[in-house]
Amino acid sequence: VTSTDIGIRAEFGLDEEEGKFSITDAKQNVRTFGWLTEEQAMEKQVKLHGGVLGMLTMPVLTPVSAVMSQVQGTMEQRIEEVTKKVDAIFTRDKKMLELERHLGHTEVWSHTEPSQMVSLLCQDFAKRQYIANHEQHLRDFTKVLADVNRMEFCINPPGLQEIPSCNERLRRLEARSAVAIGTACRLHDTVAKVAEDYHKAMVGLNDQILRWDALLDSKDSKDKTK
Repeated sequence: VTSTDIGIRAEFGLDEEEGKFSITDAKQNVRTFGWLTEEQAMEKQVKLHGGVLGMLTMPVLTPVSAVMSQVQGTMEQRIEEVTKKVDAIFTRDKKMLELERHLGHTEVWSHTEPSQMVSLLCQDFAKRQYIANHEQHLRDFTKVLADVNRMEFCINPPGLQEIPSCNERLRRLEARSAVAIGTACRLHDTVAKVAEDYHKAMVGLNDQILRWDALLDSKDSKDKTK
């Protein structure tokens, strides 16, 4: 079967790259074949058996059973298996982890374009030059930061830390004072009412005594006239 044999390509559906056919050999063994492109064969990790005849590439015919036996799981599963194996190697050998860490430090140098490298070097030089030119200012700023660090305890002294508890105590005292004031007002009203009642009683008693005195005087006058 060649790639230019249109009849056989149409018979086995090779144009759709899904054609399958079986052949019985002299020993009555049935072998099933399928059409694979070179890209498919490489993806499935199938060893290629084909040659070049002039300008025409001979097709690759491989037993489907052989292809299925070589393909174990999907590509994602195989990647996961490889990842697990690599992780196991890194777990066993601590030097591999150290090597990975060192490679991570040098990665920026290995993947940086020359123009970017020059830019990084220029930036580093500019930073160093700035530090050198402003050395005294930076030293003074460091001293100021040290003074601030020493005065940090003044920002929140123990007295200020007690303010929330004092505020709570003040609210409780205000509540108690309001209760006491209410009680005193009620007591004042009660005493005022008692005093008013007493005053009314005394006035009524005084009037009654005066009436009794007038009656006694009138009786005495009548007795004298008799």
